[in-house]
Amino acid sequence: MKSNLEMLNEAERDMNWFIANVKELRKKYEGKAIGIINQKIVASADSKMKLWQLLKKKGIDDSEVFIEYIAPKGEITIY
Repeated sequence: MKSNLEMLNEAERDMNWFIANVKELRKKYEGKAIGIINQKIVASADSKMKLWQLLKKKGIDDSEVFIEYIAPKGEITIY
């Protein structure tokens, strides 16, 4: 089992990869929720809820996945 520090470091690497590649990712995944593990897209879906269901179906532990929604161009996401 991974330590919390290891999980945080992996999430940070995936987040930085996402930020560095968001323009390219937007072309393919605009309007989708994506799951990233080790700088690779492991799943995508129309919503985060559907993504979580897909991850579960694939047997992927969602606690190990960096999940992000790529809003369509012109859409503002407020967290």
